[in-house]
Amino acid sequence: MRYTEACRCDNARSERPHTLRRFTGLLTSALLAVVWLQSGRAQEHTVFEHLSVRQGLSQADVNCILQDSRGLIWIGTQDGLNRYDGYGFRVYKHDPGDPRSLNDSWIVSIAETPEGTLWVGTQGNPRSLNRFDRLTETFAHVPLDNAPLKGARISAVRPSYEDAFGETWSGTLGSGLTRRNPRTGAVNSYRHNPADPGSIADDRVYSVAGDHLGEIWVGTHEGLDRFDPKTGSFVHYKHDEKNPNSLSDSWVWPIFEDRMGVLWVGTVRGGLNRFDRATERFVRFRHEETDPKSIGNDRLYSIYQDASGLMWVGTAEHGVDRFHPELIAFAHYAHTPSNPASLINNDVVSAFVTRSGVPWIGTRGGLERMDRSTQKFTHFAHDPSEPRSIADNTVECIVEDQSALLWLGTFAGGLDRFDPRTGQFTHFKHDPSNPKSLSDNRVYALCVDRTGVLWAGTYGSGLNSFDRASGTFTCYAHNDTVPGSLAASGVFALCEDHEGVLWVGTSSGGLDRFDRDAGTFTHFRHDTADPGSLSDDLVACLYEDRAGTLWVGTTGGLNRFDRATGKFKRYTQKEGLPNDVIYGILGDGRGNLWMSTNKGLSQFDPRRELFHNYDDNDGLQGNEFNQGAYTSDPRTGEMVSSGVAAATEIVISNLKAVLAAAGRKSEVVLAGSGPEQENLQSLAGELGIGDRVQLLGDVEDVPGLLEFLSKPLSSM
Repeated sequence: MRYTEACRCDNARSERPHTLRRFTGLLTSALLAVVWLQSGRAQEHTVFEHLSVRQGLSQADVNCILQDSRGLIWIGTQDGLNRYDGYGFRVYKHDPGDPRSLNDSWIVSIAETPEGTLWVGTQGNPRSLNRFDRLTETFAHVPLDNAPLKGARISAVRPSYEDAFGETWSGTLGSGLTRRNPRTGAVNSYRHNPADPGSIADDRVYSVAGDHLGEIWVGTHEGLDRFDPKTGSFVHYKHDEKNPNSLSDSWVWPIFEDRMGVLWVGTVRGGLNRFDRATERFVRFRHEETDPKSIGNDRLYSIYQDASGLMWVGTAEHGVDRFHPELIAFAHYAHTPSNPASLINNDVVSAFVTRSGVPWIGTRGGLERMDRSTQKFTHFAHDPSEPRSIADNTVECIVEDQSALLWLGTFAGGLDRFDPRTGQFTHFKHDPSNPKSLSDNRVYALCVDRTGVLWAGTYGSGLNSFDRASGTFTCYAHNDTVPGSLAASGVFALCEDHEGVLWVGTSSGGLDRFDRDAGTFTHFRHDTADPGSLSDDLVACLYEDRAGTLWVGTTGGLNRFDRATGKFKRYTQKEGLPNDVIYGILGDGRGNLWMSTNKGLSQFDPRRELFHNYDDNDGLQGNEFNQGAYTSDPRTGEMVSSGVAAATEIVISNLKAVLAAAGRKSEVVLAGSGPEQENLQSLAGELGIGDRVQLLGDVEDVPGLLEFLSKPLSSM
């Protein structure tokens, strides 16, 4: 691949020459999971691990799931009960010749009483339960009315639910929903009435569930319903083909609320949905034929969460899937021929988010503007008959100036200025007869400095500064005979630091510090005899963190620059990097660095000097990333970076879910400082718990807090 960079030091990007061209593409990053769909829309893609017949499951239709008090997972299928210990399965089935076996192999429910007794319900004998003897591993058949199930934890997708007041909600497949009060004997019937929009959506009720707020949720053949006790009416959530944030399918079966208070909804034809109560939007998890890590099937029978936080999803014909909803996730966007509003081209080479939060994507098929609300893309492509169209469809780098105009560096079409308000492009190209024109039409790095000057790095003709008043360029070229000239002709990275110093990453001359007044460059190069020198002379990217430390990404590892000594500290595979080729560096709100490499994504904690690496097993679209296609949202801190086959978005942490859950139960203490602290307080306000939140300094400033946050959730 090549290197392209648009400069904001916390947004550094670059591109390298044809020697690495095979890595060209796109990645976007933010800690929150998403997989791309055939529709071309992004969908949260957590990595689903599949357990089915191949792994020892007795049958692939999973009706119910329960973890017992000993930590074992019990899975009820349409042909046997399965006990899973994390390594393998033990299967129990009906044996006509053994009266102490299950009374039927079609399992519909599993329960465990407070004293640890396991009970199993079957399809063939609905009036009898099976009591499991753990010592003999046999079953006793007990009439349903004689089974002591008070206080039992029950796993079964059924159209009945007992709320906190003792009222029973029962659904039928044709007669709607019935509410019974055992104390007063009162009975209320809720039937669908076409003339009443507040009536239940459909009389075919497949599931009833309650949440921590006391709300009643009903799964019907025509959508998900929420019962409003104040009005006695139902709020409807249905599938809308025109709305990607609607329920994925209106035929709702399992409903489950996890320990964070998040509602999960399974459907018969549309896979899994996660409901965001704040926005009333759904995030979809669909089966994707081309993605083996997507959910196994779109027909779901059961949903469960174990003590460690893992979610288990019972599917039709594909066994059980498991994933962790609170781990990092990655969002992917890809071109789909059948969807004209999808990404125009999967070969993405640049990305940029404006100050107003609009994402722009540079591809080898043109420029893309993404609408986050609809997840649709607007295309800007070269049109030979239209002189004000984009000059070249390969957009190598993007930057925004103080006037909200975009500047685009292209592969061979020079420099373009784009006005998003008019949709028109103004071209600046190399003219051999004009020494004040752009020095090279191959523009791979851009930077707008604090004074408003635009800097453009080219593939083979040095660095250019643009004079807006005269519309002319000044070129700073490499010249072996001139001391203090640019170290190499190729400029792949630009970064202006907090002191106003312009740093230049070159193709083969290492790192340069530019003295604007003198017009000269100071070189920092690799020296095999000096372990404190730069690790490699091909500089792919530059990043200055919030502490003012300059980080240099090369094809030979990561470098931390010490301005006082002029020396570098190197980090390579030996220190924990997955690969020594660093294509991009971004920072998150916690002071961590995120780096894209040839072997996935790496998170680095500079304070503890620890690496945590992510690859395609964690939900990335692939392990190879591209230079140039990475950026961050200046408002939210969300990061965007790019891989070989599709666009990926990474959002840092499930903070909103954590806040919402914690704020319901107790006072909340949050660590953070500066803008990060303001963002946390604002989020708490949105969730209505602002008065219960106490803000402290950074995590490291609070004794014992870091150790507490490092504990696994299951131990809390």
